[in-house]
Formats: sequence, structure tokens, C-alpha cells
Amino acid sequence: MIVCKAMDRDSAVYAAEIEALCFSSPWPLESFLGALNNSHALYLIAFEGDKAVGYIGVYDLIDEISIINIATHPGHRNKGAARLLMSKIHEFAAARGVDAVTLEVRESNIPARTLYESFAYKENGRIKNYYSDPKEDAVLYKYELQGMDRKQ
Repeated sequence: MIVCKAMDRDSAVYAAEIEALCFSSPWPLESFLGALNNSHALYLIAFEGDKAVGYIGVYDLIDEISIINIATHPGHRNKGAARLLMSKIHEFAAARGVDAVTLEVRESNIPARTLYESFAYKENGRIKNYYSDPKEDAVLYKYELQGMDRKQ
């Protein structure tokens, strides 16, 4: 069974390790540790038993939650970790009473885009050449919290 826990100093190491496996320009451990001191940041780590299998990081902005990064260990993809992490962030957003959850993703990252669209995220723009290594456009997505999703 996969469970989510708030990131702490020990589990930040796992987030950095997963990040390095998943991205061409990974964040260093120091960036994850720095997020622990940011009152607007929330990071969750997904565990299957004692193995970290994924993480998600968001910024809690005034009227929206912005997903900064999400990744699943390559050996544990398609087993529900990313779906659980996204669900936890949606619960957090609803409890905060925000209007939306936003993110950007590489245009070519079809598995991630499929996941977001399965949660009813809608494409709402692009940023030309946003990513490097390789250079690629970012697709912007937005999830509108419905009245029943938001804290009234």
C-alpha cells in the first residue's frame, strides 16, 4: 500500500534522488531542503513500505495552488503513487478554499499530461521554449475547483 507523508529533512534526500532519476536538469538536495523553510511550500513523499516511490511539491498562493514538481521513481510508475499524490494536493486545495490548481509540463510528457487530464485539468496556454536540455515548450494546465470541491 502506498502512503503519503509530509517531507522532512530525512525524506528530502529521497525526493532529490527521485528527481535525479527523472529529470534532465534536476533540483539539488539543497533546493528540497530550502522548501522546508518556505511557509508557502508543501512537499509530500509517497512511500510503499519503507521505499520512497514519488513526491509532489506545491506552492500555496493566494487563490491557487501551483504544482512545482511531481515525480515517480521509474521503477514504480503506473502503480498509483502519482495519482495518490495528486489526490492529496486536491484535498489540500479544497480545504484551503482556493479557486484552482495549476501546473506546467513538457509538451512531450504524454504520460503526465494523460494523468492531469484524467483529473479534469484543462490546457490553458503554452510557454515557448520554457524547458532546456532539450529545449521544449511548456503546456500550462489548470484544474478549477468546483463549488463542492472547495471549502465553503
